[in-house]
Amino acid sequence: PDGMESDTAERDRDLGDIVIVNGFKFRWKTGTIIDYVGTDTDIIIPGEIVDVSVVAIGQYAFEEKQLTSVVISDSVRIIGKDAFSRNNLQSVTLGNNVVEIGPCAFADNPLTSIVIPDSVTSIERNAFDDNQLTSLTLGNKVAKIGQSAFHGNQLVSVTIPDSVTIIEESAFGHNQLTEVN
Repeated sequence: PDGMESDTAERDRDLGDIVIVNGFKFRWKTGTIIDYVGTDTDIIIPGEIVDVSVVAIGQYAFEEKQLTSVVISDSVRIIGKDAFSRNNLQSVTLGNNVVEIGPCAFADNPLTSIVIPDSVTSIERNAFDDNQLTSLTLGNKVAKIGQSAFHGNQLVSVTIPDSVTIIEESAFGHNQLTEVN
């Protein structure tokens, strides 16, 4: 019996904590999608993979994957650095429990509109830099809008919620803003 237990433990260690399911490379110990090796361009981030909640999208996980749309489940709380940068995203639906949108998370995409849910408290630097945003809805719990977060878009007006306490340099630079509320 001791030999069998040792053998099983050795096999589990060799497998590590990463699985690939439906093209999502998932670190189940942290609940983080760390890469996408699938070919779909319209993706839905699942709430669970192998019975573990997906709570984070890791840095660079979906960078340059030719994605055109993404729906992020309500289980996700953190979207990491460059998670969806440099794609062809035309549609993004953020889950209702996202708290942080990391640096450059959606940079360099052709997004024209985004709704930031009420759960988000922090939009980090360059998060939506160099998109084609003409419509932006900020949730009522956003406290921080990082440097160049919405830089290089086509925003004409923006309404800043009362919850915002920090707006960093050039957060809305290189837009066509004529109205800020």
